[in-house]
Amino acid sequence: MAQCTWRLHKNANTACNLEIINNRLNPKSDHCLYGVFHKPQTHGGARFLRANLLQPPCDLNTIATRLDCLQELTEKEELFYNLQSLLDRFMDIDHLISLCIQIPKQESVKTAESKIANIIYLKHTLELADPLQAALTGAQSPLLKAYFQSLQDARFQLILQKVQAVIHDDTHYQKGSLNMRAQKCFAVRPHINGLLDVARKTYTERVDDIADMVRQLGEKYSLPLRCSYNSARGFFIQMNVGGKGGGPPKEHLPSVFVKIGKYKGTLNFTTDDMIKMNGKCTYIQSKNYYVSLSVHFKFKQVSQSDCVFRSCKRISARNLPDE
Repeated sequence: MAQCTWRLHKNANTACNLEIINNRLNPKSDHCLYGVFHKPQTHGGARFLRANLLQPPCDLNTIATRLDCLQELTEKEELFYNLQSLLDRFMDIDHLISLCIQIPKQESVKTAESKIANIIYLKHTLELADPLQAALTGAQSPLLKAYFQSLQDARFQLILQKVQAVIHDDTHYQKGSLNMRAQKCFAVRPHINGLLDVARKTYTERVDDIADMVRQLGEKYSLPLRCSYNSARGFFIQMNVGGKGGGPPKEHLPSVFVKIGKYKGTLNFTTDDMIKMNGKCTYIQSKNYYVSLSVHFKFKQVSQSDCVFRSCKRISARNLPDE
């Protein structure tokens, strides 16, 4: 072990023998020092915890400040649970910033889609700054006070205003590939670009056509069909098999259905017409992404503000256990 002025450094063999991060007998087991602590609320918090276990601080003031913060969180349940619920909504900000400042060597549909998604993620994160500041109101420990004061930085609102000048107020981060696909499609405010408005209207009509086609197929063959979507396959048809209200097995499906697969009690399949309509939707959506980038603000300049970088460290340090 080696000691510097404020951290204690351990070599790899020592960390392995002490089972700080991994169990020596079973690397997948949680029976180690890192596994004793409950899973942090954010990805940044997990990295922060790992770094502090491998290189724990040895400065007395740092340790005392963190203990004061811990004591206040254990004594004030409302503060604890308010912070816990908010931190659970944060994304991996460190990863987000790295994505924001990267410049792709060549623009493609994938990079265009990624940039629009990053704007939505940034908007989602900035909108949590005010609720987080409100949750920290009245905190007494020096560390929590410092976090509260850092969130008063006016640049957070300036960045959010730049985002909101382009991105629609109703655009939010949502779980699910189809939900996020819709958010990315309609992220940019209407009436900013006429071509974009036309492309989005066309996309909406194509999606409605697919939903109507699935409904008509269900009525024609008397099957409980539903339209589904995932990022790998696009739009496809699902049907529950067996049980009350379920459909027949795949051997008894009409020949119009192709690429039939089964997962547990659900059949997944499509039709030739749906494959063609999927291709049209994908093409229109790619055009949406490219046109959206034409009205896209200077993302790199926004993300390079040091207040965003500082917030990453503070949010990571403010992680709370699940229980």
